Amino acid sequence: MDQKKRAELVEKILTLEKEDALEIAKLIIDNYKADFRGNQYIEEFLDIASDYDRLGEPEKALNIYKKAEKRALAIGDNDYLAPIYGGMGVSYNYLKEYESSVKFYQKAIKLFETSNNEQEIGIIYNNLGFVYKNILKFEEAVKSYIKAIEIFRKIDDKFSMTASYFNIADIFKSLKDYETALKYIDKCIELDKELKLDSLNDDLGYKDDLLVRLGRKSKDLTKKDENVFLDDEDDETTNDKSENKRWNWLWRKK
Repeated sequence: MDQKKRAELVEKILTLEKEDALEIAKLIIDNYKADFRGNQYIEEFLDIASDYDRLGEPEKALNIYKKAEKRALAIGDNDYLAPIYGGMGVSYNYLKEYESSVKFYQKAIKLFETSNNEQEIGIIYNNLGFVYKNILKFEEAVKSYIKAIEIFRKIDDKFSMTASYFNIADIFKSLKDYETALKYIDKCIELDKELKLDSLNDDLGYKDDLLVRLGRKSKDLTKKDENVFLDDEDDETTNDKSENKRWNWLWRKK
């Protein structure tokens, strides 16, 4: 569609409810046309593919990533292969094809290492930990998160460190090792406060949940709050909303 029509639809999105906005967003993506020549449009492919992932259509995203990969290989542009493979890792994770997700995340890490892109390497390690968690390889997951934290600490990316700290806490919570989970959520909360992040309240609530499971109570935990936390005692994937929000910080450029 022409630029004017696309701009009108984007403007309309801002006034709509979420479901209607998503329908128009999909319409924009589905009708996106460009003369895909040269490497500049590989970035366009990446943007479209990531939008499909955000809209919950990983199959379409993967199809776009494969087109981007084919073009990058054809013109010998290795700089784009790393983000392409990282994006494919995201799509395969959404599709629950975890072995493929791990495979492409590892390919992305190797390519990012050649360009010394530590920020992206840290993000991929964080996301790789998330995949390992999904396939119940908890030791590998924690190792990946620790690698991510080491990298983020080296480049002084405290914001991204909070994501990995939270994810480690969530693993130990799912293993019912609440003391260790508490240790890592405290690290997360410390950075939340330092950076004045909106996620602080969610993480404080998460900590309260752990304290209840340990038979303790925080000073600010009300009986009503306590009942909410205890309702999911047997759910190993508690606080999914907070976890998914935090993971989305890192799965694509924050």
